[in-house]
Amino acid sequence: KTELINAIFFADYGRRLLPSTAGRTTMCPTEMFYDQQADHAYVRLLPIETRLQDRSLAELKADSGCLVNYPLDLASADQVAEALGEVIKTRRVSLEQAVGLGLYEPKQHPHHDTTPESVEIPKWRHALISFPHPLLKKGLCILDTPGLNALGSEPELTLNMLPSAQAVLFVLGADTGVT
Repeated sequence: KTELINAIFFADYGRRLLPSTAGRTTMCPTEMFYDQQADHAYVRLLPIETRLQDRSLAELKADSGCLVNYPLDLASADQVAEALGEVIKTRRVSLEQAVGLGLYEPKQHPHHDTTPESVEIPKWRHALISFPHPLLKKGLCILDTPGLNALGSEPELTLNMLPSAQAVLFVLGADTGVT
């Protein structure tokens, strides 16, 4: 998925700007669009801790005080790549914190001989990327979900946004197929 997004939207840079190496892909649902109200391109990220708030994802996204903002310097591929690299960031938290955030259920991991002391979780809950590509300026909005863990970690996003989509592209890895 990320390779396709890189090819369509960042080909003019001559390199991948969204991270897409083996084992490292978007860790949070990511929306790409063009924000006509903003005077610059940006990445805005919703911290994973907002899962503890009793507010909808839509409410949190609308509250700029909840978002961490990274302006994009479109003249610098390195800076854009670094800012977009935030979407793959994770962090280790205690098992108790992961369970409290709803990101770990011990019963779903029967292969663990012992309960881990810490768990790696996404750093961000959601990413908003405003980028001035001609297709995005015409109203195209891309929703890139992080694969198998998207439904479990953000059912509101996955279940509420997909029915309103005009098109859904389901991408399978040629080496893994349907799992």
